[in-house]
Amino acid sequence: MSTIKELQQRVGEINAANGWRTTNEAELDGKARVNSQITRLALITTEVAEAIEEIRNGHAVDETYYPDAHPFAVGTGAAPFKPEGVPSELADIVIRALDAAGAWGIDLEAIIEEKLAYNITRGHRHGGKAV
Repeated sequence: MSTIKELQQRVGEINAANGWRTTNEAELDGKARVNSQITRLALITTEVAEAIEEIRNGHAVDETYYPDAHPFAVGTGAAPFKPEGVPSELADIVIRALDAAGAWGIDLEAIIEEKLAYNITRGHRHGGKAV
């Protein structure tokens, strides 16, 4: 199993190879850097919206389906089909978060551990929110 650090590195490498890491945000001026950072975060929200749409379209939250798959192509060694559904969108959310963290020099694994350690200290349903 990969660690979060390993996944973060792999996501960065794949995205760079596919042309998604063409800008070094550290080299951008203030407003351009902020716009780039906001865009990265907004892309995470689009994946959340896509997951919501899967549910609205009647797909179960644990359903993965392959709309472009032809039954006779299975097992032929052809390129993998694109998975769709809430699980795929959740994966995209994590992938985009890993990519943003990597681009910004954030050790996401370390901050997750720190957050979990803090969350243990919080009371039952802290904050008084209903949900």
